[in-house]
Amino acid sequence: MKSNQGKAKGRRGTLQEIARGQQTLLTNRQFCERLGMSYEWGRKKVQRRQIAFVQIGRSVRIPETELDRFIEANLIPATAGR
Repeated sequence: MKSNQGKAKGRRGTLQEIARGQQTLLTNRQFCERLGMSYEWGRKKVQRRQIAFVQIGRSVRIPETELDRFIEANLIPATAGR
């Protein structure tokens, strides 16, 4: 049985980094530009909660670490040559 304790601890660390200004927050546009995707694509990912974000009033900000996590989660490894 897996424990969620490590996951929560990591998330709490990220929130503390954001609060201290040690974590860069990206706008949706910046997040999408770095991935080469459209603004609407990113907006849908936020609406569907497929990426983690911080909501400040009506503004949405995405932690820079979420960019790395998203790439890692969607990476399809190369197969060995024939």
